[in-house]
Formats: sequence, structure tokens, C-alpha cells
Amino acid sequence: MKIYRDTKNKGAVNMAVDEYLMLQSAAENEIIWRFSGPKNCVYLGYFQSAEQELDLAKCHADKIDVIRRQTGGGAVYSDSELTYSVCIPLGHPFLKSMGVRESYEQIIKIIIKGLKGLGINATFKPLNDILVDGKKISGNAQTRRHGVLLQHGTLLMDVDVEKMFSYLK
Repeated sequence: MKIYRDTKNKGAVNMAVDEYLMLQSAAENEIIWRFSGPKNCVYLGYFQSAEQELDLAKCHADKIDVIRRQTGGGAVYSDSELTYSVCIPLGHPFLKSMGVRESYEQIIKIIIKGLKGLGINATFKPLNDILVDGKKISGNAQTRRHGVLLQHGTLLMDVDVEKMFSYLK
């Protein structure tokens, strides 16, 4: 397994890095994790409409990059959270015979174990969320391409709700 930690890349760079890591993961038949910090951008889910989900004029005026992820899920304003991606070759023993629901649960359990090691009492909420004290601190989304499962996730560290919802509808 490989683990990378990035600095504050622009959102488009993060998506390009994830695309590259998917190909590397497939070629090396290896699990790859990547963690990165805040980007001050909006990540749009693969299937979402920017016009329906975002105040594009506000994003443009505030110079907030709008980036489409390779994975599905909802729009995320990335400002003060830790983001992660994990690439797992579809033939890897970790994924053996796992469907989408089970793969979410197993990957999220790894994140939860790390949080518990930090004294954070996190729990899994199907299909793809992590809760602390009944409040969502993490959402996750997946895709399967290039013979690899790619999962994106966030870990909310702090939130300016007013600012977030000035960009997200």
C-alpha cells in the first residue's frame, strides 16, 4: 500500500492526480491512499448539473474554482476539511467479492478506526457517510474505471455554514 499527503493543490490538479493514481494502482496492483488539505473550491459530483447545484455567479465573483469529480455524489465546498481518495484495483484481495455497499462500508471502517485512534467517536451511516454525535462529518463517493475502484471522501474539520451555502444551493 502507498500513502501520499499533498499540500493545498488546486481542485483540477487533485482530480488529475487521482486519475494518474488510478492508472498507477491498476498497473502495480496496489492500494493507494492520498490525503490533502483545503482547496477553496467546489467539487461537483460526476452526474450533477452545475446550474442546478451551485450559485455559479457567486463562485465566479469569489474566484472559487468549480471542478467536476470522477465520482458521483453531491457537491462539496472544499475549504476546511481533509479530503482523501483511495484507489483499489478491482482484482485486489481486499475487494474480493464486494459489491458497492460493502466496499463503502469496509473503506469507511478504515477511516473510522483512524478517527477512533484520535479519540473521535465516529460511526458509519450507510450508504456512505461518517457521523459524530449524530452529525455528518464525512461523505464519500465512488467510481469504478480503468480496472480500479476510486473512492473520494471528506473529513469536515470546521465549517462556515453561511459561506458554504452561499455557493451551494
